[in-house]
Amino acid sequence: MKLNKTCAVVLAAGNGKRMQSGKPKVFCEVLFKPLIGWVLQNCKDANILDICLVCSEDGLFKFKELFGSTIEYVLQNQKLGTAHAVLQAGNFLKTSQSDDVLVLLGDVPFLDSKTIEESYIKHKQEDNQATVIAATLDDPFGYGRIDEMDGKVTIVEEKDATDAQRAIRKVNSGAMWFNIKALLGVLKKVDNNNANKEYYITTAVNILKRTGCYVAQDDRIILGANTNQQLFKLNEVARNRIISQKIEQGVEFIAKDGVVIGPDVTIGKGTLIFPNVTIKGHCSIGADCVITSGSFIEDSNIGNNCEIKSSYILNSELKNNVRVGPFAQIRPGSSIADYVKIGNFVEVKNSSVDTKTSIAHLTYIGDSNIGARVNFGCGCTTANYDGEKKHRTTVADDAFVGCNVSLIAPVNVGERAFIAAGSVITKDILADDFAIARAKQITKTKYMQKKKKEKKNG
Repeated sequence: MKLNKTCAVVLAAGNGKRMQSGKPKVFCEVLFKPLIGWVLQNCKDANILDICLVCSEDGLFKFKELFGSTIEYVLQNQKLGTAHAVLQAGNFLKTSQSDDVLVLLGDVPFLDSKTIEESYIKHKQEDNQATVIAATLDDPFGYGRIDEMDGKVTIVEEKDATDAQRAIRKVNSGAMWFNIKALLGVLKKVDNNNANKEYYITTAVNILKRTGCYVAQDDRIILGANTNQQLFKLNEVARNRIISQKIEQGVEFIAKDGVVIGPDVTIGKGTLIFPNVTIKGHCSIGADCVITSGSFIEDSNIGNNCEIKSSYILNSELKNNVRVGPFAQIRPGSSIADYVKIGNFVEVKNSSVDTKTSIAHLTYIGDSNIGARVNFGCGCTTANYDGEKKHRTTVADDAFVGCNVSLIAPVNVGERAFIAAGSVITKDILADDFAIARAKQITKTKYMQKKKKEKKNG
């Protein structure tokens, strides 16, 4: 069953004071991704694209910065409860072309698309006005209990529950499906006759007549964060779950110690990951790669059969059979072609490096276009900044750049050109030319002995 006549209202107006972060709680991150980012992605994975975010004025700018106009925003400036929050989205619901709405919390990241889809199927099959997504816990303390009698679902908050209700292990996840017409018909009937004097969306479920419950197979779907300890737990749960998924997909790990892989990372079969590796952001790692300890990869695409040894790769692209490191850095805007070797203590920034080029060690390549089969000796530099502007260097195919050469941009080196070690190149070099640019060596015979004698006599 497709979710093509559905929408979502995400409650994200909490200020997160207990998180001590100075920002709305839903911006706290799990594996480098904001909680709200997980929630919205789960909705989109379930093909729920019509989304309204209920937020505070403090968070509105940041939400728009992250998600732009892809979703609708409404403000809840007074924190009077979850039903009050949904009421702020009243115009969104009235004008929506959808029949049903999923109401969910912006700080519960693991309510996955499978759970969303399966709960919606049950909601429609039973023709419910409301269907609560639930989980069964060994220790349900702190959660609203789901009391089912005569086919009717009633949700009771912990503070308002009787001893018998507190013994119930089936708890409310905070997410629930509503028929939109039915929800709009009862929202204003919700009262605040409870211990916290708040207007709960769960009361709307209790008022409606045809209600049901979907129990998720994985009880982790209810996990949220109200404290930093709980946020830490979310990170651990997500970290272990992603590593387990990657293992099932054919990725190899020596150990899980210190391995952190973000939710938007894909890794090919046969790739081996050592301990203490971080891969974050939108990354694609190919098959049969090796990534050793100390490597950090962010927002980058890496091809097949690459080897990354204890190196940083940021917002760049590596093709197939590339070797990087140890202790190299590929900075943003770089493109590294097949069979390139980037050796130890090499830095490449905003540059393209073509096939089979070798930049072995202790070299900086910045704002450059490097051709195929170029060889850089040790200690080379492209001097790209003149104090005011950045300039580019171009080195054509099959050129040879000797040790300790400085290329002062803007400068072009032609095909098969040879640059002698220790040269400082300020002018273009044509194809097949040999260039040497060193100061004349002056040797003063026995100079140091004379200085020593002068000092002694002085």
